[in-house]
Amino acid sequence: MFQHDQPQVTNDLYSRKPFAEQLGRLLVLPPKSPGVVIGVEGPWGSGKTTVVRYIIESLKTAADGAPIVVEFNPWMLAGADALVEALLTELASGIGMNAGKKRAKKSLDAAGKILGYAGLLRHLKYLKYVPGVSLVGVAADTVGTALHEAGKLANKAGENADNAKKIVEEAEKLVSVKAGLSERKREVIKALAKLDRSIVVIVDDLDRLTPDEIKAVFRTIKAVADFPRVAYLLAYDRNVVSESLGGGPVAGGNAYIEKIVQVAYPISPAFPWQLQSHISGELASLLKRIHRELEPFESELLGRATTLTCSLCRYPRDIVRLMNRLTLSLTSTTHEVNASDVIVAEALFQRFPGIRDAVVQNPEQFTGFFWSVEEEASST
Repeated sequence: MFQHDQPQVTNDLYSRKPFAEQLGRLLVLPPKSPGVVIGVEGPWGSGKTTVVRYIIESLKTAADGAPIVVEFNPWMLAGADALVEALLTELASGIGMNAGKKRAKKSLDAAGKILGYAGLLRHLKYLKYVPGVSLVGVAADTVGTALHEAGKLANKAGENADNAKKIVEEAEKLVSVKAGLSERKREVIKALAKLDRSIVVIVDDLDRLTPDEIKAVFRTIKAVADFPRVAYLLAYDRNVVSESLGGGPVAGGNAYIEKIVQVAYPISPAFPWQLQSHISGELASLLKRIHRELEPFESELLGRATTLTCSLCRYPRDIVRLMNRLTLSLTSTTHEVNASDVIVAEALFQRFPGIRDAVVQNPEQFTGFFWSVEEEASST
C-alpha cells in the first residue's frame, strides 16, 4: 500500500501540537476586538497543513467560548472574482451551520446580511470591463470615476460604441449599488456584534493559486471582509506568495504581506533527530509490511543508510514520498540489491532527479566501466 499525502495528526512526531494549540487560543478574539490576520509560513511539504489541522481540532474541542470555524480552500475555485464571492459565501455558510438553538435567529440574520453584501458585490463584476476599475478596487474608488472612464471609452470606441454605451448604462445602475455597499457592510458588522461570537476563517493552500488569485484573496480580506472579531489564519509559502504579490521581486511582495498580515509565524524546522526518528519508524513498518527480512550484512549498514537518507530529506512530506518509492523498489530488489543501497539511492534520486538520468546515461562515470543490458544478456 502507498501512503496517502494527507496531514499526519495521529502522532505529533515534530512536537508542533503545543504551538498549534496556543495559537488556536490566541485566534479566539474577545468581544469588541477588531479583526486580525495571522500567517503560518513554511515551504511546501514542511507540515503547515498538519499545524492547521491541530489548530482546527483544538478550536472545535474548546470547552468554553468555542469560535465558529470556517475552512476555506481557495484552490478549489478558479478566477479572482469567484474567490471574492466564495469567501463571503463560505463565511455566511459557516455562521449559519453553527447557529445552534440559542443563537439561531442571530446567526441566520448575520449569515443573511453577509449573503446580501456578497450579492451586492456580485453586481460590481460588470465594472471589471471599465479600465482602471477592479472588483475589489471599486469598494474604495468612486463610481463617478468609473462612469468617467466608461464615458471616455464610449467616445473612443467607434464601431464598438454600442458596447461601450452598455457599460456606461450598467455603471449608472451601479451608482445606487455603490451607495448601498458601505451600508450593507455596516449591517454585517452590526449583525456580527449581536451574534457575539468569535469567528476563525482558515485559508490553506494559498500558495497554490495564481498571482491574480493570491492578490484577490489578500485584497478581499483587507478591503471587503475585514470584520470585527473575525480572525483569518493564512497558511502559505512566503517566497511563493511574495513573488506573486510583488510581480517578480520578493522584496515588494514581502512589504505587501506585512501590510495585510499582522503576525506571521514561520513553522518550526524539522530537526535532524526528528527526521531520523521518523525515517527509522517508517522503514521498520515498511519492511514488515512487505515481508522483507534483512540479511545481516544489510542490517549492519542500515544505520548509516538512515543517517544519509535523513540528510537528503528536508521535510516530513519528503519522507512520505520516499516510503512510497521504497514500497516498490525494496520489494522488487529482494535478494538482488542491498536494501541499504536501495534506500540511499532512492532518497538521492528523489532529492536530485537529474542524478538518476546521469547514472543511466553515463554508467561508466560512476562504476568505472561501461555496462549495458545487451552485453550482460549476451555474456550469460
